[in-house]
Amino acid sequence: MPVVTLYVGDQCGLCVQARALLDGFAATMGFSIEEIDIATDRTLEFEYRWGIPVVLFAGRQLVRAPISSARLEDALRGVLGLAAG
Repeated sequence: MPVVTLYVGDQCGLCVQARALLDGFAATMGFSIEEIDIATDRTLEFEYRWGIPVVLFAGRQLVRAPISSARLEDALRGVLGLAAG
């Protein structure tokens, strides 16, 4: 099963919204979600401190804050090779 990574931060409302969107898409597109708190890695914290949430697939950044449902869906369909909904 493909894995989509979500970089989040503590008390990040946008991160909660991004996770909810990903949960919905995962159910229909067939991928799992790996959530990583950037505070656990100094490099990630330095790079993404002001840009979370960030969604990645296979190490490639797909979208970052602010994340719209349509933009996220398009990016996921593209990397997963799914036809437009």
